[in-house]
Amino acid sequence: MTNSPKTNKTFIYLIISIIIYFATISNIEFSGMKTEIIKGDGRGYYSYLPSIFIHHTLDFTKVFEFEKQKLALDYLGHFYIDNGSTKINKYYSGVALLLLPFFLIAYFLSLIFGFELSGYSLLFQYSVVFAGLFYCILGLWFTRKLLRLYKIPEKVIIFVIVLLLFGTNLFYYSFLNPSHSHIYSFAVVAAFLYFVKKTFNSYSVKDIYKAAVALGLIMLIRPTNALILLILPFLASDKTTLFNTGSKFFKFKKEFFIAFFIVLGIFSIQFIINLIQSGSIFIWSYKGEGFNFLKPEFSNLLFSYRKGLFIYTPLTFLAFFALIPLIRKSYYKFFTLTGFFLILFYFLSSWWNWFYGDSFGMRSVIEFYPIFAIMLGLLFYKLSSKYIKIPIVIISVLFLIVNLIQTYQYNNFIIHPDAMNKEKYWHVFLKTGDEYKNIFGGSAESRYGEIKEREIKTYFNNFENPLEDWMLFSVVEIGDTAYSGTKATMLDSKVIYNSGIKIQVDSTLLNIEKPFIKTSLWKYDIEENASLKAVFVIDIKSSKGKNYFYKTFRLTDLPSDSTKIWKQSKLEFKIPKLKSIDDIIMLYVWNAEAKNFYVDDVEIGIFEEVK
Repeated sequence: MTNSPKTNKTFIYLIISIIIYFATISNIEFSGMKTEIIKGDGRGYYSYLPSIFIHHTLDFTKVFEFEKQKLALDYLGHFYIDNGSTKINKYYSGVALLLLPFFLIAYFLSLIFGFELSGYSLLFQYSVVFAGLFYCILGLWFTRKLLRLYKIPEKVIIFVIVLLLFGTNLFYYSFLNPSHSHIYSFAVVAAFLYFVKKTFNSYSVKDIYKAAVALGLIMLIRPTNALILLILPFLASDKTTLFNTGSKFFKFKKEFFIAFFIVLGIFSIQFIINLIQSGSIFIWSYKGEGFNFLKPEFSNLLFSYRKGLFIYTPLTFLAFFALIPLIRKSYYKFFTLTGFFLILFYFLSSWWNWFYGDSFGMRSVIEFYPIFAIMLGLLFYKLSSKYIKIPIVIISVLFLIVNLIQTYQYNNFIIHPDAMNKEKYWHVFLKTGDEYKNIFGGSAESRYGEIKEREIKTYFNNFENPLEDWMLFSVVEIGDTAYSGTKATMLDSKVIYNSGIKIQVDSTLLNIEKPFIKTSLWKYDIEENASLKAVFVIDIKSSKGKNYFYKTFRLTDLPSDSTKIWKQSKLEFKIPKLKSIDDIIMLYVWNAEAKNFYVDDVEIGIFEEVK
């Protein structure tokens, strides 16, 4: 099926216009333009650029210190790893390389017009917005060209592209969080697949070299994404094509070696950076992290209410129905595609943090969405009966709507960034009202492997007798109502802060390299959801009274109709290495909504993480 150039241009202009529209409205708030686009892990990927072009160094200490001054006190910059007296970047430099043209435009415009040249001013923030916009369009463009190689009709391709953009979390990471790596990986993976498929269809040296450039960039963004090579047998479509194309490629050594050195040359950018940073070509920057290949979280990766791929991006589940017509037509295609996904999901689910931290949905799969596009395209193309096609099209549109609603929920703090479960998910399913914002508590911070703990100090108070250093503003006699004894601390409209302790740092605490705190307390809501928005506060001050760490944690995980029963709240969190003797650690409950509840039996432990 062919289309006129005019039709093709109309489609391209329409898609670009839609993308620009959503990119624009996503980055404008009622109070004006968003000022923080580069955030989360995106700070680590991006920071190569200000470090090199602003600070003229690959020691990321200056970038870390700058960010620490600008961000909240709980910022720890987990993507900067201490390497002797310097800080190195945990992440690879591929995203920064793709961002470079947009960064340089912002850099020179800042020079010309005298704007702040920090690398983080509004102009630099929005350079990342335009970068995300560009690579989103580029990825969709290559995905469209890829689908054409499968001779999928243009109407089906348009529908698939719309589903891919608005029916998956590609939407979120293109428009709302473009500083993360996923939209960039998506674009170069789509380009790689297109040039490889084109080579299988009609052997071309130029396409091989282009595929090599794309593969080099894929690995420079994230080396593990080289798993995309496992899809090559499926792209070949049959054994004969795979063997013949492979024979040609390896037979002509010139093509093989040039392609190899293209990939190596691009990936060597990281080797050079490593050498400058540490004096060593090879660095395992993910210290304290790794894979648990003997304990893959396969079912959680796909079905968990915390981040499950099929829960938060149900369109991907629908895509697997393409295996039905595929097995009827070709056992080879069925088994090569199924094998690819089994290996991919096994690998991704074996990462120690299988849910990949604060994120919307299973973000680690986004880079592989062009393959899902092929599956959706083949599914819709092969549906001949309207009695099957119409329901599946309707389901696809419904899944698209669900994705957009969930994107809104995540962006407006209705869906928790990392601590969702079945009860929470259905409590807010398709809910968008303000009353559902920020109603969920979090969970203990995840740690890799078998962590040994060394107890440093513990503190306990059941409020029956006065204890030194505890900050108690209202201890009340409540008899048998108390969790233990007859007394508890009271929080209400007059007592906003209570149930806390003030700890003076001494030499014992000062020498802890990796400190973390565990807390446990019991709470009793006198009125419904009284402690829902209450938080536990950790506030660390220097000996001169200046805060250098401050973080809050929700006491209540989920709204509840039950009142006047004791419920336990447990928390566990990391803190920075303490700076000096006489620093102060303050831990207490903040009754943010000034409602009525009791707190009893508070236990606080300071520990050191040891391997």
